[in-house]
Amino acid sequence: MTSDAAVLTVVAGPGTLVLTGEAAVLPNTADHVVTTQQEQAATYTWTSRNGTITAGDGTPRITYTAGRLGQVELFLTVSNLAGTQGAYRNVVVAASLP
Repeated sequence: MTSDAAVLTVVAGPGTLVLTGEAAVLPNTADHVVTTQQEQAATYTWTSRNGTITAGDGTPRITYTAGRLGQVELFLTVSNLAGTQGAYRNVVVAASLP
């Protein structure tokens, strides 16, 4: 007896994440963008310290508002059925930009 053909889908775990965006921003300014590569069938979870994510949570691209002088710390976790990867980006919050 022969069964019907089956479909096998292979999902690779998330690759090494690279976060791109500005290296320095002014305090309390909006519309800054950080991105990473698109991963197959993945969920994206962003968090921040000294900043507020204003758009894009759950996607590979967020927009955020910077906080006070110091640094904005952005964290990303990407998960799919095959695994989880994390990434971190530190953005300087300076009184003036070069």
